[in-house]
Amino acid sequence: MNKLSLSLLVASSMLAGCADAVDQDTGRAETQGAGAQLDLQSGKLDGAATVSTDARMVNCHLEYEAFSPTFAVRTAGTFDTTFGQIENASASATDGAYRLVVSTNPTPPYNLSFIAQIVDAKGAGLSYIVLPRPHVGGAFLFELGAGIAPVTLADGTSYDHLRAYCSIRMP
Repeated sequence: MNKLSLSLLVASSMLAGCADAVDQDTGRAETQGAGAQLDLQSGKLDGAATVSTDARMVNCHLEYEAFSPTFAVRTAGTFDTTFGQIENASASATDGAYRLVVSTNPTPPYNLSFIAQIVDAKGAGLSYIVLPRPHVGGAFLFELGAGIAPVTLADGTSYDHLRAYCSIRMP
């Protein structure tokens, strides 16, 4: 019986904590700062016909990596394009076996519209990251990776990992 009383006490205190998240004047949940993200276009771009002219440059790299017996890196592909191009049509870097695809979802459920993913030649997803749209003037850099079956390339090194990273800069 003591467990039941304790469970009811915990549940009631959780409800009281949730009730405290409302604005006392209007009774609605507080959303301070949410409008600022949309004002800065940090979220989605509304309207399918919108064509982005964002001139910021996005530089991305896809690399093979080996950690053992020694560390080794080999470039699989790169691209350097405008953020507007990514918003309008996406961009990718590939060596034929693996591909880094960077795109935006114009109608995300929240402000997480910037998507980067590593896929294999068959289109199977190995790794992905979803981020808010980068805002003007802010530093922006991200990285993602994926383990792969060992691949021995022409240099004789066996690689068992992929790494992708991108940065954004003003033109």
